[in-house]
Amino acid sequence: MKKLWEYIYDYSLAFIASILLVVLTLFIFYQTKADAKERRNQLFELKTVMAVSKVKSKMQDYIQILRGVKGLIMIQDTLTREEWKHYFNLLSLEENYPGIQGFGYAVYTHKNAVDAMTKQLKGDNSHFYGIQPITKDSILTPIVYIEPFDWRNKRALGFNMFSDPVRKKAMELARDQAKPILSGKVTLVQETEKNIQSGFLLFVPVYKNVINPKELDARRALIKSYVYSAFRAIKLFDAIFGNEYKNINIHIYAGNFSEISLLYGKKDSHVEEESTGLVKISSIQIAGETWFMTFAADKTFGSFSERRQPYILLVGGLIISILSFFLFWFFANVKKGNKLLETVTSNATAALFMLNENGRCTFMNAAAERMTGYEFDEVVGQPFKAISGKDKEIGDDLSSKMNTKNREDFFVRKDGSAFPVILTVQKVHENHFQEFTVVEVRDISDEKKSAERIQAINENLRMKNEALERSNNDLDNFVYTASHDLKAPVSNIEGLIYTLEDILPDGKLLGEYKPVLEMIKRSIRQFKNTIQELSDITKVQKNLELDSEKIHIVEVMEEVKESISSLIKESGAIIEEHIEKEHLVFSRSSFKSIVYNLLSNALKYRNPARIPIIKIAVYDEGRYTLLTVEDNGLGIKEEQLNKVFLMYKRLHSHVEGSGIGLYIVKRMVENEGGKIEVSSKEGVGTKFTVFFPKNKEDTFL
Repeated sequence: MKKLWEYIYDYSLAFIASILLVVLTLFIFYQTKADAKERRNQLFELKTVMAVSKVKSKMQDYIQILRGVKGLIMIQDTLTREEWKHYFNLLSLEENYPGIQGFGYAVYTHKNAVDAMTKQLKGDNSHFYGIQPITKDSILTPIVYIEPFDWRNKRALGFNMFSDPVRKKAMELARDQAKPILSGKVTLVQETEKNIQSGFLLFVPVYKNVINPKELDARRALIKSYVYSAFRAIKLFDAIFGNEYKNINIHIYAGNFSEISLLYGKKDSHVEEESTGLVKISSIQIAGETWFMTFAADKTFGSFSERRQPYILLVGGLIISILSFFLFWFFANVKKGNKLLETVTSNATAALFMLNENGRCTFMNAAAERMTGYEFDEVVGQPFKAISGKDKEIGDDLSSKMNTKNREDFFVRKDGSAFPVILTVQKVHENHFQEFTVVEVRDISDEKKSAERIQAINENLRMKNEALERSNNDLDNFVYTASHDLKAPVSNIEGLIYTLEDILPDGKLLGEYKPVLEMIKRSIRQFKNTIQELSDITKVQKNLELDSEKIHIVEVMEEVKESISSLIKESGAIIEEHIEKEHLVFSRSSFKSIVYNLLSNALKYRNPARIPIIKIAVYDEGRYTLLTVEDNGLGIKEEQLNKVFLMYKRLHSHVEGSGIGLYIVKRMVENEGGKIEVSSKEGVGTKFTVFFPKNKEDTFL
């Protein structure tokens, strides 16, 4: 904490200046951002008002067009399809009023007049295929004319609009109120299976011999037909809004805010934009229908420069603050550096000398005074050889154009005593001219003494290590020779015992000699096993079987299982193999011995209460090839796991064994750079994992 306050004090001016600039920058940033937000809010409000006004204005235009058509129909008693088409062309609706899908005429007729009307319409139009659907209602309102007469609108010709409850409700309201009425949300007959859009219709009623009857009963009695416009919502509102509202997500609902009432806009596209805070809801009344319009500005709303201006000011201000900090920090560092240089040179443990271009001393630090025994006043202006007590070698270093680094030499103190040093000569140049020379001298007397002591210790350790290696080699050779030479005498003794059994009378053999002979044979077997174990251990420790080869894993597995087939059959064991790797580079005999030991142990130490299940797997993992042998046998206590690989250590005494098998396995694996691990739970089972290094495989590729 003290060092932190010292650091802050040293650079206080840099911190104060940068903090003030940061505060000023943040103030300007938030003020500019607030102003920009206010301007965005005002622009958003203006845009939404204009959007509502556009929708109202455009729908009023469509209402006026239908009222004009109504007046045309009132003037003449009959209206043919050609006259309807001619009037549509005069209006140029597709050019002047984009967004209308269909401009149609539907008659109000009784069910008993359907056949006559169908016959008449088929005569006037070859594309008329009949009135449909025919409902139980006594009144039908089939579409008889529709323009433009394209492939989509042809689908609507003859459609009985009273068959749809939404259309029927709007048409009855238009009839009873004698004014234009908008329907609710519908799916137009013109829609196909692809690109289906929401739609709605605008109806204007036409009466017989009167524009608008005053009484309700008269309106219902005199209703003759309807002129109407059909709208595909996306087509209409895209035409109204154009690209002007590309940064505002607009949703239009018919009647209420439910999803089924959504006329225009994606169901969930406005959720993200609401985070901008620019959201508004408006309602408008058009021809008896209430529309709700929601507006949500996205993150790109407003001019790009206006949105970015506060952040540009913020970044610029922060950059200026950082630059000012480093500027003041630099000046403070220079001041501190000069002070630090003075402190370092005064307290450095190495002796420092500065010489001018003539090799005369102009500076020496306190360590140099302590090392040489001279005061600075005694050596200032003196040549360096007078200080060092040396002449030729150091003189050569100073006169050379090259620097000297870490050269061992000897100095002579003022009192005449000599001592070893490390000498470094650094020439400082400016504009290709040598300005001065810095000489660093370090006393290495203690280091020399330490190096001599370490060298003596190392020599002593080397000699002891050589003696230990000779002793180990002699011991290994003795064990190997003894185990080898004892095999023949033991075999001879065993042969003599069997000969003795042959020559003894049967009565004697069955009597007092037989127990003795059995004990002798058992002792001979134990002796032979001990000799073989000693031989095996010696082979492993002397690495006599290091010849690696590319072995076939499955083939070796089968050989091992064949050699212990009687044990497998006797135990009824189930062996599951998952061999993912075909070959392994290792000593074949060692690998076979490893598999034999692990598999036979799994069978010998099986749990008599259940069928033995042994799982063997071979697979690659990282830089190792892993062999795992897992059983469901007796298991091992947790506190005994660290004793599994010890020589002559047996954890279960009810089964014959020597206790060196796992020790030999461990040594064979470790001799080749691998390792073996064991995990076990008493009463559950044991798992051995052998890690074979893969680096040897490179030589067999």
